[in-house]
Amino acid sequence: MPLKTIIALGEMEAYFQVLTEYLTEYRIVPVLQKDWSKIERYFPGLILFYTPGPIGKSLKLLEQQTWVRKIPTLLIHSSTKIAAKDIAAAYELGIVDCIPLPFDQELLLQKIQASYRPMSWFRRLFNRRTLEKKTYKATGILPSYYASNLVERDASTQVLAKGLYARLFGSFQLYFDQELLPDTLSKKDKNVLAYFLFHHGQFLHRDKLMDLFWPDVIPEAARNSLHVAISHLRSYLRPYLGEIKVIKHQNEGYIFDPDHAVITDVQQFRASCQSGWEALKNQKCEAALPYLEQASNLYTKEFLREFLYEEWSSREREALQEALLAVLKSLAVHYQKQGAYEQVIPLAERMLLIAPFLEDVHRLLIEAFAELNMRGRALNQYQKCRALLMSHFEAEPSPETENLVAKLRFG
Repeated sequence: MPLKTIIALGEMEAYFQVLTEYLTEYRIVPVLQKDWSKIERYFPGLILFYTPGPIGKSLKLLEQQTWVRKIPTLLIHSSTKIAAKDIAAAYELGIVDCIPLPFDQELLLQKIQASYRPMSWFRRLFNRRTLEKKTYKATGILPSYYASNLVERDASTQVLAKGLYARLFGSFQLYFDQELLPDTLSKKDKNVLAYFLFHHGQFLHRDKLMDLFWPDVIPEAARNSLHVAISHLRSYLRPYLGEIKVIKHQNEGYIFDPDHAVITDVQQFRASCQSGWEALKNQKCEAALPYLEQASNLYTKEFLREFLYEEWSSREREALQEALLAVLKSLAVHYQKQGAYEQVIPLAERMLLIAPFLEDVHRLLIEAFAELNMRGRALNQYQKCRALLMSHFEAEPSPETENLVAKLRFG
């Protein structure tokens, strides 16, 4: 397991011994200002920046440092009182918290534990507070800290969006003002509601709805079943939305009121993908990474797993999986170019869970294992790749794969 690394910046010689005594679970690495550009090579989980004088003056030293917005940074100061404008400037710059001197051991430990992020520095891009606020206001995307911990956090604390929020990845869940609504709808009604929320603001013809959800029923009975389902959904939403009918009858169909805001995790996933692709198209790789990471984290499970065999959800599930594979591939290739092979492995393994026959992804894994001196795992991965190709396609691995393994064996 990698060491918990904290970078110490500034003239902290007088406090270094105290830090090592108080923070016994961490490795404290002092870095001189001339080497600040190399900080990310340590993959730290936290940075302590000491400012002996006016905070405003010290902050100017950090303005050109990109890692401030990538890695949680705590400001250590000796001022007895900090001006509100200096605190605001520090947070706007990317500082996550401030610690006064002399150190209070309990307070220091609390702030360190609350801010430390034991993950790759790319994922720590999401800790930039100003980016979170701007992104959320512009696209409705959840602040990145919550998005990057969707799997780990309790479901009741994951949703920050006001109003209706639908989780469509995994099991269908509906929230209102951050609270999970009771699971009292029938499976058919949930399926219909998920369809309306997924197509929020789009006109849905009555005949299409009848064919999708009651394909084997005579038209008159199907129409009646549709009316009953719509009535159930309106009754279900009424305690939260009031008497307004958000599912409106329009001509020969229905529409979920486009004027009533609805956010879904699929909408957020697609917005993140689009922002990432646009940044990559403009050759702004660093700008693309937080969006691609967020897209990866939003896709926690398959789209509407409880409706696995529904025709409409199957089509969308396949399209979303293709988008996820493209996101994961872009991230993995980037990490490979950066030599961050420990980041390539989980991404490649996740891709192979979705599409086990992607030979180029097997090569990514083989190379990553080899570069990390895991020769046995690299050869084992090649054997898995070869067995899959032979059993399903009666084909040998490509010359590119064979050449890669030959270098591993004889290089």
